[in-house]
Amino acid sequence: AAGAGPSACSAGTYSAAGATSCTACPARYTSNAGSAACNIAACPSPGGYFCPSGYTKALICPSQYYCAAGAQTATICPAGYYCPEGSAAPTLCPEYHFCPQGIAAPIYCGNDYISGAGSQSNNQCSLASSFIKCAAGSYLNGRECQYCPADTYSDAGDNVCTHCGKNSSNDGNSDKCACEKGTNHKGERQSTDCVGQKWKDRNL
Repeated sequence: AAGAGPSACSAGTYSAAGATSCTACPARYTSNAGSAACNIAACPSPGGYFCPSGYTKALICPSQYYCAAGAQTATICPAGYYCPEGSAAPTLCPEYHFCPQGIAAPIYCGNDYISGAGSQSNNQCSLASSFIKCAAGSYLNGRECQYCPADTYSDAGDNVCTHCGKNSSNDGNSDKCACEKGTNHKGERQSTDCVGQKWKDRNL
């Protein structure tokens, strides 16, 4: 009976013409069954990963970079965005923060500052008081307007509360202080009056 024919090399191995045995493909190379040579192995790289030339396993995208699907190299995060580890695309810098090029997390402007989304440097952080004007009877606390407490007042746009003068008071959230009983704004009832303060007569 005729002898058995040669066997085909299995996947991951190869044999050149005239070879009497199959040789395993080197690292980062592969082959189909019956191949005479090996080829660089395919390296699937989903978003957030990259696959350098010759690699068979994708690497996670490092922080400060982003890696689109199929990327062979990581791309530096652009200004106005931030890129934590594993980013498939840069993330827009949020308001009240700024993001220079190549940053993993946004940088906070500070409690008394504001900035628009996509800000690229601290020069784009501005004092909130330059843009926010509070209503009468309120003051600016960081970036929020809050009611003035009792016995203080403010005009619209003041952004700070002023204490009522001697013999005057209010219940808060007001642009006026009331003269206490026994006085008036002219000081006619007693020597100490409400002159120099926002006032209204009460209980005269």
